[in-house]
Amino acid sequence: MHSKKHLKFKALIESVKKEFNKIEDNRGKNKSNSISDVMLSGIACMYFQCPSLLDFQRRMEANGHKNNLRSMFSVSDIPTDTGMRTIIDGVDTEAAFRGIFKEYYQRLQRGKHLEEYQTLPGKYLLNIDGTQYFQSSKIKCKKCLERGKKGKEYNCHQVLQAAIVKAGLKQVIPVMPEEICTQDGDNKEDCEMRATHL
Repeated sequence: MHSKKHLKFKALIESVKKEFNKIEDNRGKNKSNSISDVMLSGIACMYFQCPSLLDFQRRMEANGHKNNLRSMFSVSDIPTDTGMRTIIDGVDTEAAFRGIFKEYYQRLQRGKHLEEYQTLPGKYLLNIDGTQYFQSSKIKCKKCLERGKKGKEYNCHQVLQAAIVKAGLKQVIPVMPEEICTQDGDNKEDCEMRATHL
């Protein structure tokens, strides 16, 4: 995929930061990191493939990595792993990421990159799968799903992830993930189908 200026890494990170700056900050005056810095640090954690937020925070304290975090992701201050966890957990993912996906798709359309992915004229192949990314028998929040057999119940978070794919192209284009909610049902296949709104 030929990369144009509006699809280069720096331009994409700048558009992400712009969206993160829109997140309402309801914390008190005593705050050491901006929500934007924390959210961008979370993205950097995935980009640098750190196994945990704590590992990320430790690695970023090394001078070379700290410079990468500032130059590549425009992060002013490195948050602690606890600070990251607390702040990220409180952010509404729908509000934080919907605008980012919308902006990215507009950029792909403007550069006519989406046309490459048409399987038939005007038609795209969407690969969809559900996954679980959190599970605990002790920790629970209002968005947790309750799963398991009697005596072995646990709380979890599940999400439906889709991507536009095409045979012969290595890159896939992810679609905004859809959280699987309690009202989507208890049966795995049923709740995934309801989350897709089919």
